[in-house]
Amino acid sequence: MKSLGTRVALNTVIAIGAAALLSACTTAGPDGGQQGAGETFSGSVSRFVSGGDLMIRSNRGRTCWTTYRYSNRKGRGVFRCDDGQAGPFEFIVPETGGPASGTVTIAGTRYDMTIRS
Repeated sequence: MKSLGTRVALNTVIAIGAAALLSACTTAGPDGGQQGAGETFSGSVSRFVSGGDLMIRSNRGRTCWTTYRYSNRKGRGVFRCDDGQAGPFEFIVPETGGPASGTVTIAGTRYDMTIRS
């Protein structure tokens, strides 16, 4: 039988290891959803107009597409992805121009997204 001190030390090591593994996988996003661990999306449009078709691709090869609506520097829609998952997104174009930034939420996980024109 292990001593109480050995069991406490072993349980502490296991708890710290489990916490480290979980924190490496996901982090909580500001809205309470999970933030995608290292997966980001990017895409481009010819110009930001009232709406149009948009395709994004992740740095891990996932491709998603949508028809989006754009108004007052903000774009919104719902992506459908090649892996069968779907989810809402939104982006905002800075007043100074340049790439739009936003998030897409797929299966409860939030991912960062950049759209260039």
